[in-house]
Amino acid sequence: ALATFVFNAFFKARFTTKVFFIQFHNAMQRGLALSTWIH
Repeated sequence: ALATFVFNAFFKARFTTKVFFIQFHNAMQRGLALSTWIH
């Protein structure tokens, strides 16, 4: 039972991190596009 719990927690953490990085990457690209458009 413990192994399953640890695996689930690890999997969720990895998934959340991946989603966060994708969001962060998109925000960075949007910011770059915006700054180049302003300048």
